[in-house]
Amino acid sequence: MNGYITRLRWWLFWRKLEFLEFRKFHLWPRRLDLSERGTLLTALRSVSPFENVLEVGAAFGQNLHLAAPLFPEAKFLGIDRDGQKIAAAAEFFDRLGFSNVALETRDAKKLQEIPDRSFAIVYTFALLLYLRPEDLAGVLAEFVRIAGRRVFLLEQQIRSNTSKIGPKSAFVPRADGLQGYWLHDYVGTLAQIVPKQYISTTPVVNATLQGEQWRDLGTLITVDVEAWRTQ
Repeated sequence: MNGYITRLRWWLFWRKLEFLEFRKFHLWPRRLDLSERGTLLTALRSVSPFENVLEVGAAFGQNLHLAAPLFPEAKFLGIDRDGQKIAAAAEFFDRLGFSNVALETRDAKKLQEIPDRSFAIVYTFALLLYLRPEDLAGVLAEFVRIAGRRVFLLEQQIRSNTSKIGPKSAFVPRADGLQGYWLHDYVGTLAQIVPKQYISTTPVVNATLQGEQWRDLGTLITVDVEAWRTQ
């Protein structure tokens, strides 16, 4: 009985997601283009065609559900440390018949087994706010190592005067009892790995995510690892 209820919950979740994404794509296309996911999709379009993509922190596959059909010739791998979310996403994609999406349970801090430059694109979406400051530089260095062309981070870029504990990160507790989150200086941290001229930022114009500080700090951080390596 519990298994049936769990599957029913996932089914309802995906039906709601499909309705919301259909509504945004077909009724408010301009609004979607300027949202967090729209900003990420625009970035992917800007470097298309590409062979393969790694999403770190894929959760239920919401981003893959939008991106994979837009780039049918590319192979997408989504990883997440939460095996239940990966299992639910895998069931959903199998049912829809997606042939260019694979999923794997893996922690973002355990990417050492992935070969150098094995994915053209590596991206995150609202993942790194749960990463502690002492882990950030190592994880970003792995992204740069794995990516052949671009690293895209759709995250909340800290402002220089936001941090209360130092120049790089600030923890934000939540009064509603939910898990707190970290604001990080991704540009400053990445500049310790890649020369700053290969790092760019694009603000999210029309943030739609609820909670945190997406309206003020939502940013796409791009690392052009391809240009850096061919300098």
